[in-house]
Amino acid sequence: TATFNLIPFDYSLSVPGVTVQQGSTASQTITVTRLQGTAQLVTVAVGALPAGVTLTGGNSQSCTPTSGSCSVTFTYSAIASASTGSSSVSYTGTSSGIANKVGTFSLTVTAIPTFTININKPGTGSGTVTSSPVGINCGGTCSASFNQGTSVTLSAAASADSTFAGWSNGCSGTGTCIVSAAASPTATFNLIPFDYSLSVPG
Repeated sequence: TATFNLIPFDYSLSVPGVTVQQGSTASQTITVTRLQGTAQLVTVAVGALPAGVTLTGGNSQSCTPTSGSCSVTFTYSAIASASTGSSSVSYTGTSSGIANKVGTFSLTVTAIPTFTININKPGTGSGTVTSSPVGINCGGTCSASFNQGTSVTLSAAASADSTFAGWSNGCSGTGTCIVSAAASPTATFNLIPFDYSLSVPG
C-alpha cells in the first residue's frame, strides 16, 4: 500500500503599519502569501481601533492566494479631533483547518499641518486686526496658527483717533488681506493729525 497525503495549506501575513492624518484617510494593504499546500480562502480581520479612527468598510476581508499571494486593503479614516500618537492594533488571519494567525501593527495619527500668521502694527496710531476664521484679534492676539489649506481673511479697523493707512509685506491696499500660507503682513495705523478752527466774534 502506498499512502499519499496532501500537503496542508499554510500561509503568512505581511501587515504594514499605518499613518493617517487628522481629518483624512489612509490605506493599508495586507499581503497573504501561500507557503505550502493548495490555496484556500484566508480572512483577515482588524481589531479595535483608537478613538476617532474608523474603517470606511468592514473590519474583515478575504482573498485566496491562488497564484502564490493575494492582498486585501483596509482604509482608515481619522476625524479632525482624533488624538495624535501611535497605537497597537491587533489583527487575526483565519483559514479553514489551520490555527489562527494573530499579531499587531502600529497605527499612527498625525496632526494636520498648520501655518502661522503674525501681524505687525507699526505707525503712530492704533487699530485692530481680526481674522476669519477666528484666531487673530490684534488687539491682544497678533499671532495664530491655522490648518493647512485654510484661506484666512484679515480685516483692519482703525481706532477713533486713527486712520488705516494700508497693508504691506505681502498684502496691499486698504481692503481685506487674504492669506493661505505662513505670512507676516503689516497693518499701518496713523494718528489723525490735530486740527482746529477759531470762532472769533466781533
